[in-house]
Amino acid sequence: RYLNIVSDDLCRQPPQGLSAWSLTHKALTFWTVSYTREASADAIQWLEQALALEPGNAMAHVVLGFVLNQRVVNSFAEDPPEENRRALAEVEAALRLAPRDATVMEYASLVWLNCGMRQKSLQTARRVVGIAPFNMIAWGYLGCGLAWGGTDDERAEGIAILQRLLKVAPNHPSVPFWHYFLSFAHTEAGDYRTAREHAQFAINIHPGFSLGWVQLANALGALGEIDAAGHAIAQAQQANPRFRPDGYRRYVLAIAHEVGMESVRRQTDGLVRAGLVPPLSEASAA
Repeated sequence: RYLNIVSDDLCRQPPQGLSAWSLTHKALTFWTVSYTREASADAIQWLEQALALEPGNAMAHVVLGFVLNQRVVNSFAEDPPEENRRALAEVEAALRLAPRDATVMEYASLVWLNCGMRQKSLQTARRVVGIAPFNMIAWGYLGCGLAWGGTDDERAEGIAILQRLLKVAPNHPSVPFWHYFLSFAHTEAGDYRTAREHAQFAINIHPGFSLGWVQLANALGALGEIDAAGHAIAQAQQANPRFRPDGYRRYVLAIAHEVGMESVRRQTDGLVRAGLVPPLSEASAA
């Protein structure tokens, strides 16, 4: 509760007169709490102000990269390839400034995962939890990366990590995202019933999280609950009017070179069965 009070107070502070550190944390907190296109635009503005004040602030660079990449993942970006290119450049700038900073590496690992660099992401996340074993956010990113397109053993390790996080930190702000990662992991295993349960947990806690609704829709479609899948997509679009199921599949396809085409099929098969996206042809896969 103390964290929520501090976060709310920081979000309410006007940016004028804030230090680079305060602007960076204001941007990150506001994005995490609000999770909207408008929040991402405000966060980027504050991070750019932070870098104007302090160009060598590694944290501002990496958080800017993180928010830019999240705009792409969540269908908020006007020009996804360009925003991802800029995100990767900001991450590299941060690592040049602070190559052994655990928090910088933590955010870098997620950006790399979302840009299709799974092995680089996993190596970095493992370094972070070795340096900072109580960094629960980094553990969550490691769990997600292990479960996404990995071997059976990697997926089992990822699921175990995420379940442990939920057990030891049931009130952590990342709980809805850990459930989302678990839904993704169980979808990879073809266990759509458990995937549905975790996706439902994610959107119950964070109803504005459009990707949670997509994960739920995919699980429902795979289970033959066609009308419910359509309703879930409608909820995703209510949370984010720019969201389109075919755009989600393009995002998954764009980073399939390391996670593999079977992962793309599993993560969208329920959407296909529900008639929300057309079947994945070999031509579109290429």
